[in-house]
Amino acid sequence: MLATDPMLTQLPKVELHVHLEGFVDTDFLFEMLMRNNSTKSLDKSELVSLFEFKNFPGFINAFKTVVDCFKGPEDFYLLTKKALEAQAKDGVVYTETYFTPIFYTKKGIDYKEIMIAINEAAKEAEKKDGIQMRLIFDAVRNFGPESVQEVFELASKDTTGRVVAVGLGGDEANFPAQAFIDQFAWAQAQGFCGVCHAGETAGEQSMLDAVELLNARRLGHALKIKKGSRIEEVIQTQNISLELCPTSNLKTGQIESLKDHPFAAYMEEGYQISINSDDPGFFGSSILGEFQKMGALHNFQAADYCQLSKRAVDSSFLNRIEKDKITTKILDHFDKWKG
Repeated sequence: MLATDPMLTQLPKVELHVHLEGFVDTDFLFEMLMRNNSTKSLDKSELVSLFEFKNFPGFINAFKTVVDCFKGPEDFYLLTKKALEAQAKDGVVYTETYFTPIFYTKKGIDYKEIMIAINEAAKEAEKKDGIQMRLIFDAVRNFGPESVQEVFELASKDTTGRVVAVGLGGDEANFPAQAFIDQFAWAQAQGFCGVCHAGETAGEQSMLDAVELLNARRLGHALKIKKGSRIEEVIQTQNISLELCPTSNLKTGQIESLKDHPFAAYMEEGYQISINSDDPGFFGSSILGEFQKMGALHNFQAADYCQLSKRAVDSSFLNRIEKDKITTKILDHFDKWKG
């Protein structure tokens, strides 16, 4: 089956691991600098080179540079609009998008104004394209427990109803999960689900700690799970979902080629997985592109694509009724596709 089949584009999709800031690309960054009368260089060639990193530290440097360029609510409104338009074009009907508000509140940008801007753009996108967005407030391990607690408390102050979960990203090896047990327990007591970047740059223990110490219900990236391992037992017995991001792992040097990504093995083992773009502006990725690449590599047929989409629905934090609605759309699309 051709990966460019328009039926694949129209397949209802759910994206669970994508960062709002990750939709910034060279053009958006240039326009934002112009709009904010920034004193930073407006040489486009320099901006392009920023995105030409070869490893994970290079990516982090680019991400930090982008974050520093945000100045006010309009930036978040326009970025949310851009993000949801791109996802809707790829067939996404529902997205749980990572966002790290502390990057901006620490600079003095008003939290309520940020959320109003994001919410306004999200409501417009839902009305125009039918795409729904919820948020995962992502804290950074490197900033320590107090910063993580601050992010989670911001989640508790959300008045838009969009924040459904809290997460943890950053340096797994040097800032392990056990430092954040109290913060996750607090957030979950407030009713938030917990997720965790784990198994991206560290191994099995990082993933085990995320589940067993932080009660994470989903793991972001989750590379190097071996058949018969302790982490395999845990994710299967506790129904832990894995947010896979193949192109991201390739671009940050975690795998040498897309063929090295464990996607196919995880799919075959029946793990609860989703496939995601992570940071589209940084990696030149998209959820449709991930479907196309993995489908082409592993000779997917219509049923495989639809099964992958259904697994993402099941991995979401939607309630059962909402999940069933999207699943019905997928099954209806499959009937048309195979017919």
